Amino acid sequence: MRSSLFPLPLKLSSVPRRYAAQEGFFSAFECENIIAAAMRVPEVQATVSTERLTDERARISHLRWLQWTTDTDWIFQKLGQAVTLVNERIFQFDLTGIRECQFTEYRAPGGFYGYHQDCGEGEMSTRKLSLTIQLSEPTDYEGGEFELFQLGQSLPRSRGTVIAFPAYAHHSVHPVTAGIRRSLVAWVQGPMFR
Repeated sequence: MRSSLFPLPLKLSSVPRRYAAQEGFFSAFECENIIAAAMRVPEVQATVSTERLTDERARISHLRWLQWTTDTDWIFQKLGQAVTLVNERIFQFDLTGIRECQFTEYRAPGGFYGYHQDCGEGEMSTRKLSLTIQLSEPTDYEGGEFELFQLGQSLPRSRGTVIAFPAYAHHSVHPVTAGIRRSLVAWVQGPMFR
């Protein structure tokens, strides 16, 4: 029986544990509500590494950190349902839950994030699964392709698409040449990989 969470077939990568994508997981209305919720939170400039350094050679973007509140509960609940489904079907990681949720804007000219991993030292050491949700319409911006290094190709950019991949996978956002690319990123925690 197909889950109502994923009314369309879940697109799986041909190589196990690489990624999963579902177009239309969030509706346009839900995407607008996520953007509205994020706009109520103060903006901060993006940093890199556990030392929270600003390095425009590695990343140019603007962030807003979403906290789990009564207003955002529905977002975290829906993300949690997606995590449960893809983790059971594909990754089978030992997970404990979503701890962080980041709204990101890549603005023209040149907003980007070079190849990086979402896990690392310190507070990032327990990140095991990454989710990125496309909040913009594809026509809202040019450039800004999301790419997983191992695949060497861009992934779907239709509004409402959720893409799940291991936090250790190298990925990037190409420079935005026009408009603004908006996305929501969540990291799912768990015991450190061994």
